[in-house]
Amino acid sequence: MNHDVVSAVRQAGEAAAASVTVLTIFKLLPAITAVLAIAWYVVGFVEKITGKPFSETRLAKFLSGK
Repeated sequence: MNHDVVSAVRQAGEAAAASVTVLTIFKLLPAITAVLAIAWYVVGFVEKITGKPFSETRLAKFLSGK
């Protein structure tokens, strides 16, 4: 997959997660969407800190039970 496409999809996901979080704070969406947005940000932060895809991190392996 082209790196530009992946970057665009990631930016769209981050924008959607931020929007969902803000709307939830203002009681416009259910709280479950805030949990999903937080999970998205945690995955992004782990990827930025470790420098590799989330699926290759120790946290992902721990969560999957492997």
